[in-house]
Amino acid sequence: MSESDAPTVDKLRSKVGSAALIAGPAMAIVPPRWQVPDSIRHSIAKVPGAQRTLEADGHIVLILHKLPTEHCANREIRLFWRNPDGTWESDDLGAGIKALQQHVTEFNNRVVELEDMENNATSADGYFNVRGQIVPIHRAAENMSAAISRAYELCPDDRGLLACRNLAAGVERTSELLKDDAAYGLEYTMAKQAESQSLASHRLNLIAAIFFPILAFASIFGMNLEHGFEHEATWLFWLFVAVGIAIGIVMKSIVFRTKR
Repeated sequence: MSESDAPTVDKLRSKVGSAALIAGPAMAIVPPRWQVPDSIRHSIAKVPGAQRTLEADGHIVLILHKLPTEHCANREIRLFWRNPDGTWESDDLGAGIKALQQHVTEFNNRVVELEDMENNATSADGYFNVRGQIVPIHRAAENMSAAISRAYELCPDDRGLLACRNLAAGVERTSELLKDDAAYGLEYTMAKQAESQSLASHRLNLIAAIFFPILAFASIFGMNLEHGFEHEATWLFWLFVAVGIAIGIVMKSIVFRTKR
């Protein structure tokens, strides 16, 4: 090999190394111990993609997404494999159909927590927080339910899978209702705030209309008219100040009074 060929070989090695870095983690998505058909393994070798069910030669692999969290925008997958003999395994929740039940239960428990938050919400921020969290959960729950339902269609005799399908359908429905309730609560709260602001503006306009003639006369004739209090004691001045403050407090309570 000539010296002139060395850079070309180094570049080739660099490209091969980069490809290995890309393909290595991708090929490791399916646990090596799983004896799944190559057609299934190759279907999820590079990009796991959307939640779905893969089937080949009696093997079923469920590709599901983990529960979305506030601090993680990326989708994390979780795999479940059903052998032709009916036994289940997962990539990180252990063996048995209980692993799939645990996965669906995580969604159910989080939806219940968000339901409590929505019931206790009293402000637009509270409803907005619930809606921001339930939207990605509902989207994931909807696709999860579809994938599990497809798996049950392939093996209708699996009673454990039937229970998971029913639970996933319940999570999908509950999350959909919660999403709609949070949106309605947010819209209602914002409408009430807009109504309160409009009512306060109306009351301010009424007060301005009441005092506008006085301000008009004061602007025309001035404020330096003799009124008989020029030579009175100082405490009388502070009495008028206190009365003015009291009137201001009363006006404030009238303007910002909420309609019951």
